[in-house]
Amino acid sequence: MHILRVSNSYATVMSNADDKLEALLDWKHRLDDELGELRAQRDELNEAIARKETQGRNLRELLESEGYVAEDAMDGKQPSNGSVADAAYELVKKVGQPLYYKDLADRLIDAGLSIPGRDPHANLLSYMVRDQRFQRTGRGTYALAEWGLRPRRPKGASGSRKRSGSRGG
Repeated sequence: MHILRVSNSYATVMSNADDKLEALLDWKHRLDDELGELRAQRDELNEAIARKETQGRNLRELLESEGYVAEDAMDGKQPSNGSVADAAYELVKKVGQPLYYKDLADRLIDAGLSIPGRDPHANLLSYMVRDQRFQRTGRGTYALAEWGLRPRRPKGASGSRKRSGSRGG
């Protein structure tokens, strides 16, 4: 009889464990379903945001083609002649430290400035390298030339390069 009691209590314990496992698995499935629904909503929101951002860029470009110069978010001031380089200059000056060109482009775009062309980052870089007011201080990083910062040298770089092998005779 003692053996029967052990097996009955074992069966009860196993039944409780099975119930708990089943409840946990059910909870996991509900959670997975909820996550799937939330991810679908997130994807829909991301698509809606992308559509609205595209509409905003198109509207800014249309306004600019009509001669309107958008205000940027630099304290409501407009660049002196509305050029991309002027806006970049004002923003770097306001920040007070060198900026990576992609970060600078993103900030200008977020501020409502349209950088014409297919790749705004590359186009901003093109404007900056042709403008004497900017000084390259590192790979892709630019400061104002008036600050007098020197370009950083990569580690291990020396002032002169040694040629390998012999030339001539």
